[in-house]
Amino acid sequence: TNLKEVVLPDILTRIYTGTFRDCHSLETINMPSKLLQIENEAFRSCNALKQIILPEKLQKIGEFSFAHCNALEYVYIPASVTSIHNRSFYNCKSLKQIEVAEGNQNYFTQDGILYNNPVTDIILIPQMLTGDITIPEGITTIDGSEFRDIEYIISITLPDSLVEIGTYGIFHCDGLK
Repeated sequence: TNLKEVVLPDILTRIYTGTFRDCHSLETINMPSKLLQIENEAFRSCNALKQIILPEKLQKIGEFSFAHCNALEYVYIPASVTSIHNRSFYNCKSLKQIEVAEGNQNYFTQDGILYNNPVTDIILIPQMLTGDITIPEGITTIDGSEFRDIEYIISITLPDSLVEIGTYGIFHCDGLK
């Protein structure tokens, strides 16, 4: 579609599965202030979206909600979010920064990586992440492809708590020295 901008009514509480999927020209979405849930694949492959500022009441972000949004560079996650699927932002090739609001009890970022709280899982590693990365204690597994195509990191310091690196867990990280 040629849809470039969407302003949703404030009364909307849920964006259903696939609602804006493949809206390749969508550049701007005004999220409603009462939004509680974004379901699976709601914005999948919206290739012109550059930033997502999620509303302050949002609680859940479903699987592949923003997957393959190739221009997406920035995501703001409010304190209210209690559930983010680890593939919500899958394969967002331009993603540089994830900001988690102060006061979020369930998620935090460290070295640009999104983790759950208390730390047990890596939720998201932005594909445009750069520099040296230190994975915190508490992480026991790096699942398959979590570090896939993270080309600009230089080093990864792994925690003593790590017991398993899955198939292709660290794959195509060409900048590693």
